[in-house]
Amino acid sequence: MLDAGQLERVPPNREHADTMLAQAERHIALARSGVGTDPTGACQLVYDASGKALASILENQGLRATSRGGHLAVPDQMNPY
Repeated sequence: MLDAGQLERVPPNREHADTMLAQAERHIALARSGVGTDPTGACQLVYDASGKALASILENQGLRATSRGGHLAVPDQMNPY
């Protein structure tokens, strides 16, 4: 994915990774509280939370999805196949 330009190397940043995880946790909490009145909105929050959580793993490793890799680079990087 690095060779294809879907990921780029950046300085590892644990503080930023922790910030993204905290944001993901808040998204999940908000989704739980609102799923009864807005299930579509809750699903969007969960989708965003999962992206932030996966991106935080990359951030901690010194990697970031590029515009070429976009939102697909994060889950693809986690796929062992």
